[in-house]
Amino acid sequence: MRLLYKYAPLQSEEHLERVKRMLSGWVYFSSPVGFNDPFELSPVVSAPSTKTISTVLDGIGATNAGVSKTAQRKIIQRVQSQIRVAAPNAVSRDWVASLGVLCLTTDPKDLLMWAHYASSHTGVCLGFDSSLPPFSEAKQVSYLSDRPCLPALDPEKFDVEVAETVLLRKSPHWKYEQEWRAVKRPIRDDEREFYRAGIVDGTMHHEDVVNVLATEGGPGHYEFEPTALRRVILGSRINSAHRSVIREAVETHGQSKLLQAEIDKKYFVLNLGPANA
Repeated sequence: MRLLYKYAPLQSEEHLERVKRMLSGWVYFSSPVGFNDPFELSPVVSAPSTKTISTVLDGIGATNAGVSKTAQRKIIQRVQSQIRVAAPNAVSRDWVASLGVLCLTTDPKDLLMWAHYASSHTGVCLGFDSSLPPFSEAKQVSYLSDRPCLPALDPEKFDVEVAETVLLRKSPHWKYEQEWRAVKRPIRDDEREFYRAGIVDGTMHHEDVVNVLATEGGPGHYEFEPTALRRVILGSRINSAHRSVIREAVETHGQSKLLQAEIDKKYFVLNLGPANA
């Protein structure tokens, strides 16, 4: 069984309530707009190929409208040049904001992860069974020097590139995070209408539609099987009040092991052991 971990801060009542909700079987997918990497979900646009622009010109009837082949070649060169010089944003901010992303990692003892994402070791780290949803939906992030690049004027490729390149590529500077990501996309209005029509005409069962709508939808809380939570690790600097609250919640739900992170007496490492009363 592979575990994927979620670091969580405890700097406010909101943070505490979110952790308590995770302990009861609900996990929060955040909007990437608030992520700390300024390059997050900001791919560059590659200049479209001559063939792609030619197809667009054919589609609008350029030849029939009297635009010569020479003029079309100049149009193609101009479009390619303008995109190379001043490429537009490949994805809109609204599209980024509409996504829900759950960031996970494979390492529950990383000093920087505790410092950056668990309020300087005062928070917690939760370990989930990656064979159960939504954690089973997570894919590994790649760390590459080149920013992800999407083809312009090619919407068919865009969907595939977004899923496999934009969401799952980051700079090598972030490699220490060993990140995995699960993504919840928004349900479009036309999809809702499709599902509604399917229920009306009997081609879809309402329970199947409810399941789809419950497991997608962008940022927000999503329910998971409580047994997916296998480890709850208290930070080495967690305060006594938060320790008591977390311990009580773990004992109430009873499905996970409570551990304590402790500073090693000799090396720059954290040790994990049973959380004593």
